[in-house]
Amino acid sequence: MAAGEIGATYLVDMVRTRAEHANPHVRLAAIFALHKFGDTSRTSEIANALLNHKDAKVRANAAFILGRIGGKQQIKLLKTALRREKKDLPKMQILEALATIGDRYATERLIFEGYSEVPQQSAVALMMLANAKADMAEEIFWFRMQSSKWPEIQLQAVRGLARLGQPQGRAYAIKALSFNSPVDDNPKDPPQQQISRVRGLAALALESVGDPEALPALKRAFDQPGQSNYVRIAVARAAIRTINLCRPDLADENLPIVPDRPTHRLAGDPNRAEP
Repeated sequence: MAAGEIGATYLVDMVRTRAEHANPHVRLAAIFALHKFGDTSRTSEIANALLNHKDAKVRANAAFILGRIGGKQQIKLLKTALRREKKDLPKMQILEALATIGDRYATERLIFEGYSEVPQQSAVALMMLANAKADMAEEIFWFRMQSSKWPEIQLQAVRGLARLGQPQGRAYAIKALSFNSPVDDNPKDPPQQQISRVRGLAALALESVGDPEALPALKRAFDQPGQSNYVRIAVARAAIRTINLCRPDLADENLPIVPDRPTHRLAGDPNRAEP
C-alpha cells in the first residue's frame, strides 16, 4: 500500500506480481497500489472481498482499503456491507472507512462506541476516529484524554486531537514513552506486552503531534536498554516524521511501517476484543 500512497510507479512490475499473491491481504494491498497508479481494472476485487470473502479479517482489510481510496461512490457499497456484516471487526472497520469519507452516521456510531464503559471498545473507537480525522470527535477526544484511567484510551485521544491540529496532549504522550506500571494479575496480557503497547502508542501519538521538542524524549526511548523492537520502530517513525515536518528539505517518504495496534487489549484489562 505504501508504494501506491507515495506514487512509486517505478515499482509497478513488482506490484503487479504481488497482485497475484496467494495471501489475500498482500493481493488487496497490491490492487490498491495499482488503483493509485491509475490502473483501476481490478479495483472491483476489493469490493468483492468486502462483500464475499469468508475471512472476517480480509473483509475488514478490504473496508480499510476502500476508506483509503475514498470518494462518495464508496458509501453505498460500504453501507451495504455494514448491513450484511455479522462480525465486529469488519463492522468497526467499515465504520472507520465511512467516517474517513465523511459519513455522519458512521462518525456518530464511533463516537457512541468511544463513550463505552468497556475499555477496549472505547480505545478501538477512538483510534478509528483519530484515523478518520473526524472533527465531530473533538469533544470526546478531550473528555477521554482528561478523564480515562486507561493509558491506551488517553493516548488514542491525544493522537486524535493532534490529528485535528490540537497538540495539547504532548506532555502526557512524552511521559507515556517511559510507561512502566503494568498490571500483574492478567496472564493473558503479560506486563512486558502492556509496557510495549503503551509506549508504542505514545510514539504514535507523538508522530501525530509532530513537535520537535519531543525529539530528545524519543531519542531516550529509542536508546533505552531492553526496549522492544516494536517500540523502537514506532519511536523511529515518530522521530522521522517530526523531522520531516520541521525540515521538509530532508523529507524521506520511506517511513517504517508500524501497525496502529499490536493488540486490542488494554493494560490490565482481562478481556480481549475478538473479530
